[in-house]
Amino acid sequence: MGALLDLALEAYQPARESRTTDSSPERRRRIALATKMLRLGPSQRCAFIAGDMTDGAIPVTVVIRSMDGLIAGELLIPSDRWDPLLFMKFLRDQDAGELT
Repeated sequence: MGALLDLALEAYQPARESRTTDSSPERRRRIALATKMLRLGPSQRCAFIAGDMTDGAIPVTVVIRSMDGLIAGELLIPSDRWDPLLFMKFLRDQDAGELT
């Protein structure tokens, strides 16, 4: 799991920064889908949607429910390192406080 965390930290782009640099229709669509997933699952704390590969990377939009509302961010993960099931496990473990 440490490799995935390292990958996420390397590829992390703060939501505020990415909002101003990439407001493409495709990114807005991914945010809307992830937000809809959270509305349909009120006990769910976060949701993610992966986009189509571009330039060897997969854009992954993550929406997290917080006390202040919904927070959206985006990761660009190299396609050869992308594993959606491992990413889902990472998010669930993080939500459960199981990461060290």
